[in-house]
Amino acid sequence: MTKLVLKLSSSIYTNAATYFINNIKLLILSKIHYSSRTLFQYLISYSMKNFIIIVYLLATYNLTGQNVLSYNYEEIEGKDLKGSLVMTDELMDPTYVMFVDSMIIIRNYQTEYHFDLLDLKNGNIISRFCRKGRGPGEIIYPITCQIIPEKNLFMAYDLNLRRVNFYDLKLILDNNPANYIRSFKIDSTYARDVLLLENGKYLCPIIGDNAGDNSRNKFCMLAPDGKYLGMIGTLPDIGVSYPTLLSSIIFDYWVGINKNRDRIVLAYDHWDRLEVINTSGEIVTIIQGPKFKKTPEFVVKGQNISITYNNPLSYCIPCLGDKSFMVIYSGEKMSFTRSYSTALLFDYDGKLLAKYNLNPSVKRIAVDWENRIIYGVNTKAEPSLYEYNF
Repeated sequence: MTKLVLKLSSSIYTNAATYFINNIKLLILSKIHYSSRTLFQYLISYSMKNFIIIVYLLATYNLTGQNVLSYNYEEIEGKDLKGSLVMTDELMDPTYVMFVDSMIIIRNYQTEYHFDLLDLKNGNIISRFCRKGRGPGEIIYPITCQIIPEKNLFMAYDLNLRRVNFYDLKLILDNNPANYIRSFKIDSTYARDVLLLENGKYLCPIIGDNAGDNSRNKFCMLAPDGKYLGMIGTLPDIGVSYPTLLSSIIFDYWVGINKNRDRIVLAYDHWDRLEVINTSGEIVTIIQGPKFKKTPEFVVKGQNISITYNNPLSYCIPCLGDKSFMVIYSGEKMSFTRSYSTALLFDYDGKLLAKYNLNPSVKRIAVDWENRIIYGVNTKAEPSLYEYNF
């Protein structure tokens, strides 16, 4: 069973105070015929009992209004999923997969074109796009990518050039190389990811800043035209100070966003922690486990930070649906070889809904929520795509 540690509505303070005051009023009315001394004794006795209850309720709720939950997935019986090999054209070097209708967008590493579009109906790669380079529409090191269906756009962020590119999705589907539309550059801060939100603004997790050890800035917000609006959000308190210039080395997380672009999930790479974020960069739910510890192990030399191999390989890129999200988990010690054999399904309140044991293990996943299929890339021998019905 999932262990619910702290889960109360954000209106608990108001409800508790209202409950207390209303019951005091009722008590006075019910004891009005008593003497003042007797009534005072009743009030003191009643108030102390209810004050203890209210203090207990407040103490079991995070003071920032966040749900904080822990779980132990070893106590949950996992469902074994045997993957079926999907026959496809030769895959290159997949580092990310995204399900779109009946297709998979594959991000590659160290290839001439960064993205492949795979048709799941026949296994054919129907388009290769985003050529490697520094020219218009070209990309050096793509990190975040999104589909913007209402505008028929594909968006990709280049970490190296600090540039956000937009492409015509219809032209990509037609394998038309003239698919590049426009771009804007991010000069105000060093963003590690760029997420387009429902309101047209961009939420950007940052690599770090030079504001000092006490700043702990987490995101910056950009206007629809790319103009810098300011810093928002705060990195977790881990009980020790650290240089903020490269804070993302300590707080190395993967980001996922849903189709409506109003929910974001952060899945920490070497820290057993998940966060559900709203479009203001505020944490709504924190999920800790199964082997969570407050302070990740790291070494500081000047402004440089190194993560030790005593930390676990935790989560990978989360896949978000309408009512739930899925993330793969390892739990093994960090290593250069990344392989995940467990997929965990959560709702957005942090409840663990299901645990799936994947065979073979995978490096990345994408989810077809309508047909309940997990697509996983396995790269142990040569890159292969598997499907798991869940």
